[in-house]
Amino acid sequence: MADNKLLCNHSREIPRYILGAAANYDDPVINNLIHYFKYENFKNLAPLISELIIEFIGRAGFVVSDFILVPVPLHPFRERQRGYNQSKLLAEILSEKLEIDLVDGLKRIKKTRPQAQARKSNDRERNVKDCFKAINENQIKGQNILLVDDVFTSGATINEAVRILKSAGARKIASLVAARA
Repeated sequence: MADNKLLCNHSREIPRYILGAAANYDDPVINNLIHYFKYENFKNLAPLISELIIEFIGRAGFVVSDFILVPVPLHPFRERQRGYNQSKLLAEILSEKLEIDLVDGLKRIKKTRPQAQARKSNDRERNVKDCFKAINENQIKGQNILLVDDVFTSGATINEAVRILKSAGARKIASLVAARA
């Protein structure tokens, strides 16, 4: 599996957070697994992908009991198009298996083009700038958050989500992803 370790963000503009990636997106098996889950309507892959994340948490020795889960949201248009939010499916399974609360703490308020269509890092950052809004802030303020997404590529989406969650009063944030590109 992956050699990924818990990594800290050291950007001045983005509050610090920990990134935990269960696998490498360069692995063709992982790449195909996530592709079919995300783009080919194979929702039944969610338990397998969630298990990869849970195994990673165990290998890393990461204690999650004092965290809540927050999935990265899709814009309502894209979620209707796809039929589901892959990050929320993962978060729902993780919530059940890890016995920690899931909170819809973010809403996507700006319809952005898919990040995969933006090749440069600064294009990805501009694409997601101000695309999230904190919701259920009373459930976020003072909480440690596990931010759940499928893939970490440039970090633009996670960075923006972290920025908004921190501005809503979140304490520590760790992002858990199935794979890191």
